[in-house]
Amino acid sequence: MQEAMAKDGVDENRLTKIIATPEMISQEQAELDRLFMEAYQHYPTYAKRYLKIQTMDGKKINYHFNEIQNILEEIVNDIENNTGFIRAFILKARREGVSTYFTGRFFWKTANQKNRYSCLVTHEPEASDFLFKMQKRYHDNLPPEFKPQTKYNNTKMLEFNNKAGDGLDSAIRVGTAGKSDFGSAQLIHHLHLSEVSKWPAENQSALLISLLQCVPKEEDTAVVYESTAKGIGGEFYNGF
Repeated sequence: MQEAMAKDGVDENRLTKIIATPEMISQEQAELDRLFMEAYQHYPTYAKRYLKIQTMDGKKINYHFNEIQNILEEIVNDIENNTGFIRAFILKARREGVSTYFTGRFFWKTANQKNRYSCLVTHEPEASDFLFKMQKRYHDNLPPEFKPQTKYNNTKMLEFNNKAGDGLDSAIRVGTAGKSDFGSAQLIHHLHLSEVSKWPAENQSALLISLLQCVPKEEDTAVVYESTAKGIGGEFYNGF
């Protein structure tokens, strides 16, 4: 930056002094803090400024809510404002962005707070991989100043911490509905249950019991069931 500006006739020594001015550094930090607090307090702001999603033709773009996602945001905020936590069943159509909305929301919650744990469970490994890649894309494309450190980043977990253990100590985990005791003994604050109507019938009840016991009924927690329709019967149909 200094070399480029020096070529344009800027005094390089003066430029160095300006960059090093404590007052200027303080102002820049104050502006970063302001931007962070705006986004920290408002998911749509965080999404459009910092989260990247992938379009159907493979392009990465800033995440701006569509009409359905704006409606979801109003409903979810209304539930949380009235109860302090979120418990919701959502019957969805395909390609409306419901799963994207909740992967982003729970990433926002987990990547910006200490000691918060999110969990995503889908009906099949391919779906779990697809949605978890959304979470990783969010993290990979965050600006450096807002990107939390990661201790583990693998196919099953994204843990925001460091080797010293003094990072956020928050994590996002992913699993599939094929294992009836998945999540047992974990602490989960934000639970995203995707395509529940397609979960194996023999595992639905046992798996939900295992998972729901992990979520405390406290403020700033969430359990979201979302699914397309699939006939009569099953835990999603009965709950909805």
